[in-house]
Formats: sequence, structure tokens, C-alpha cells
Amino acid sequence: MHNILYIINVGYQGGVEKFTHSLIRQHLANDQYRPILLFFSDGPFYRKIAEDYEYVFLIPFKVRMANPLSWLRLFFHLIGFITKHKIVLAHIAMPWAKLLCLPALIVTRTPFVWFQHGPIGGVLDKLASLFPFERLILYNSTFTKDEYHQESLLPINSSKEKIVNPIIEIPQLHDDNKAMIRSKFLDNPEQRLLICAGRICSWKGYEIAIHALANLRLEDPDEWLNSKLIIIGSAGRESDREYEFTLHELVKKMALGDSIMFLPFSNDLPELLHASDIFIHCSRKPEPFGLVVGEAMLAQTLVIGSNQGGIQEILIDGETGFSFDSCADMDEAIESLCQKLRTAITLDNSERVSLARERVLNVYNSTKIASQIELYYLEITGKSLE
Repeated sequence: MHNILYIINVGYQGGVEKFTHSLIRQHLANDQYRPILLFFSDGPFYRKIAEDYEYVFLIPFKVRMANPLSWLRLFFHLIGFITKHKIVLAHIAMPWAKLLCLPALIVTRTPFVWFQHGPIGGVLDKLASLFPFERLILYNSTFTKDEYHQESLLPINSSKEKIVNPIIEIPQLHDDNKAMIRSKFLDNPEQRLLICAGRICSWKGYEIAIHALANLRLEDPDEWLNSKLIIIGSAGRESDREYEFTLHELVKKMALGDSIMFLPFSNDLPELLHASDIFIHCSRKPEPFGLVVGEAMLAQTLVIGSNQGGIQEILIDGETGFSFDSCADMDEAIESLCQKLRTAITLDNSERVSLARERVLNVYNSTKIASQIELYYLEITGKSLE
């Protein structure tokens, strides 16, 4: 069995970490490659996966882009780590990780795959594009690929580019839990439950949903007064916590405390999505994909989401849900969402929900995607899977 090094940037679980975790589980199930995980930082995701899996390691010192001495320490640490664990291929996400790890990978002659998960943009992506030593670039959507082509300072060899669909895990859902969850948050079963979920940061646009619900309550209180909105997610950085505070203040200012509540990220998210009537996704800038949109579809929940970015590959307006212009001027974005909410509640959406779930099951299947990636690994390393 050949060892694949997964270099993981942070200790908490975001979209790229969730994809990596799903891919690792499939490696273990296929029993062809042994994933070796090396984390840059501690955190709940690192600790959880370290409990479940043997080959999980943490770099024993802080690595900072602003500290060249830490680069040198990382260089020697990686050379020793790669040699000790007989790594045949490395998998890297994020441009800064590529830049920091590249010298050791070159010295040890370790081929590597760069997973461009996005979002794309900024100085680091441009710098990373100047060192095209990766054997393969994996993109999670056509949108991400197009964005990187615009940012790259050098022409990109199309023969080493592949689009790999994100892995969306199939949740275990129970209708008994659905009724229990609804009774926990709603006063009666006829009330409408709306959910927003994802990382708490300013470009996620949760204020659009808050304003939309406020406007609809004023416009048609009989229809919307009893609707509840739950915003699920956690803030990591200080700037994210400041944004979260502004959301709480906005809810207070608009006297929506009885209709909007906040919950931290939970492993029960699929069950919460399954119990809701509508999932709202309202990012203020185009996202590379939007994993939680697919998770909501698998949970058999109607999705109203952004019509920008990679989400368009899964959310087809009027077919697998409804889309609106979340990146427009704030007032326009709010009204655009209101229009879709007005439309959604007047229709029988069971066929849309069913079609959306079927599409996710067919296109974002973990077994298919992991097997395809393992074939790419085989092409790069030339190592037999026997």
C-alpha cells in the first residue's frame, strides 16, 4: 500500500477539509492508498480525526508567512517527514500551503496534486501560479477553474487540469427526528421553518435573509408572521465574530428575536436541514461551489440560493430549486430573495426537491469521485495498486 500525504491547512472543518475527510474515508474503504495527514494547526477537526485514525500528525511549531525562520524549520521538518513515511504523492490545498511546502517537495522529488477549492483571488494565488510544479490541478467546479485562469500569471497546461466534483456525503435521516426538531423550534406544525447554514463571515450575506423575512412579515403578516429562521454556523476569526455580533444587533434592532435564532455549527446539520421547509443560501460573492447547498438537497429540503458562482452547476432555477441574485445591490438582493420566497410557498415543490436529491446522488457520489481521483494518483505515480 502506498502512502499519500494530505497537507491540511487548518484545524477546523471548512469545505476543503470536509472534502478531504470524505476522500480519506473512501481511501480507507478502497484499501488501495494509505492517507497520511499532516496538519498545520490544532483545532476541533484535527482532534476529531486524530481520535478516529492512526496516521494523523501535527506540525509541532507555528508556521507563519511573515516569519521566514518558520519556513526554514518547515523545510527540514517536511523533508524528514516525507522520507520517514515513504510518501509517494502529496495532496495540497490553498496557495500559501503550496508556496510553503514546495521547496521540500522539490528536494525530495515528491510529485504533488494541488486542489484548487477556492475562493480564488489575491496575491498568494498569483504567486503560487508562478511555480507550476504540480503534476495535476484539481478544481471543484468549472467556475473555480475559470477564476484561476483569470488570476494566473502564467499560461496553464490544460493537460494537467481536471474538474473533480465535490463529495457530498449521504446523511442518515429519520422522520421521527424531523417531527421532534420541528416541535422544538416551532409552536405548531403549520409554521414555516427556514434555515441558513455555513461559516459565519461577512460575505455569506446572512443579513439578506434577515431583511427579507422582516420585509415579508410587514407585507403579509398572516403568511409570514409565524415563520422562523435559524442561522447555523460558527465564527472562526476575530473579524467573523465581529460580523456575527452585527447580525445579532440587526435582529434586535428589527425586533425579530422571536422569529430568528442562532445556533453554532452542529454535526446534526443534516437532520436540521431535513426538518426545515426552505434552505436559503445568500453569499455576497460568488462561491466556488457551496457544499451546504448539496447537503440541503440530499436532506430533501427546497433550496433558494445564489445564481452566482459554482452553485449554478447544482442549483437550476425552477428545476432543482430557485435562485436569486444575492450579489446585487443590497436592496435588490433582498427583494430578489423575497420574490423567490413568495413564489416558492405558492407551489408544490416535491418534484423539484426529488429531482435535486437525485442529481446530487448521481453526480456527487463519493465512491465514484474517490475512484476517479485514485486513478489520477496512479497515472502520476505509476505505482501499481496491487
